[in-house]
Amino acid sequence: MVSMKKPSVLAAASEMSLLSAGDCLEAIFPNPDTRPSLRWFQELYRSGAIPHIQLRRRVFFDLAAVRRALARYATTKEGGKP
Repeated sequence: MVSMKKPSVLAAASEMSLLSAGDCLEAIFPNPDTRPSLRWFQELYRSGAIPHIQLRRRVFFDLAAVRRALARYATTKEGGKP
């Protein structure tokens, strides 16, 4: 029996335009140690903070659009004095 490996989400994301919530979250945060929860991601799209496409009960995400939306919430701290 030949086992089929699931292709990495990042490789699939470059070929596909729409991802599931879990795959989108994994593509944006590849490190599982620092990845937010799926519940956090779902709350973002339910509140309208990130764009999504809903087809009946299924919800899909465009990776580039989600990255742009999350960039609006990014904060940085600059160290040192001028």
